[in-house]
Amino acid sequence: MWTRKGTILLASGISLILIGMMISNFQFIIIGLTFIAFLSINGWVDGHSDLEISRELSAYNVYKGDKIMVDLTITNNSYKRTQQIEIFDNVPHEMKLHFGINK
Repeated sequence: MWTRKGTILLASGISLILIGMMISNFQFIIIGLTFIAFLSINGWVDGHSDLEISRELSAYNVYKGDKIMVDLTITNNSYKRTQQIEIFDNVPHEMKLHFGINK
């Protein structure tokens, strides 16, 4: 899967190689080849984590004034470390959070 960053890196690498060939600048060619080599090496590395996510609710039918507890468990089943995880949950505006943050 190509990201915006990967696409820009590839386009920059190709552009630097071509510009370096046109103006006979060896440094541009080396930097362009470095960008493309970086993308090639990262293509071989498995970049996807195997995350297992489970969500448990204390009650399924909730009425006004009732309290509910949501337990979210995330398990990383791969050898690759996950650097940052953002979790979003759709909470109706009528509900108030007592613990935690929902952005």
